[in-house]
Amino acid sequence: MSNLRLKCENEFRLAYQRIPAFVRERAPRNKSILFYIELRFFRICAIPSFMSMRRSRASQMKFSSSELRSELRFGGSLLKKAKNRTARPVSSRDPMHVVLRSSKARGIFSFGHQLNVKRVNAVVRKQCEKYGVKLIEYSNNFNHLHLLVKFPSRAVYLRFIRAITGHLVLAVTGANRLRVLKALFDAKGFWDYRPFTRVVRSWRGYQVARDYVVLNQLEAEGILPKRDRRLRDIADSERHHFRSRRSTQTSRTS
Repeated sequence: MSNLRLKCENEFRLAYQRIPAFVRERAPRNKSILFYIELRFFRICAIPSFMSMRRSRASQMKFSSSELRSELRFGGSLLKKAKNRTARPVSSRDPMHVVLRSSKARGIFSFGHQLNVKRVNAVVRKQCEKYGVKLIEYSNNFNHLHLLVKFPSRAVYLRFIRAITGHLVLAVTGANRLRVLKALFDAKGFWDYRPFTRVVRSWRGYQVARDYVVLNQLEAEGILPKRDRRLRDIADSERHHFRSRRSTQTSRTS
């Protein structure tokens, strides 16, 4: 800052010396002279400081990819940490990956049980149609459900989640009253956590999320075996399962 101030003082001195002597006496009353000096000062001092301020702001607004991904995720086991208890990010422009999980969905209460699977799938599609939610991909994995959906607004998301979680519990338990559910699952309820959601921003992220949901459904149906690295371990000979499943899902949603 001292170097900048010294540079400005030298510039003022040079600008003042270039003014003729008879004009220099009337400089305080001559607005054009003062404007010239102020303009020189602005070019030397104000513009560089303004540009440095813009650069500092730009550096403060940069986020790493991991920070950005964590900001777009909410719910599930993430709520165990206090730093993750913020407002849920919901997008009406980008698809969202939703996971509904329950450790109590076992045996006759499983989403994939032969007595429940048709009712659970019907509930998911009916609620999506009722609230205008676009169902891109869907997977029933016995104790949890994967949905790749697109919501028109945040208000629709709230109504949809309240409706589908309630209807799913009634579909697998056959209960028709709240006190029956409390007797079955105590005060903790049926669901383990609040729904996990993730906003899918890029086209590459959309492809990965779509293939991930399809892979879960293929594993649940026993078409593909479960693997540790999930999508990374998919062989070229197994890719046709994803293409056929995506075309079937597209024909259902269109």
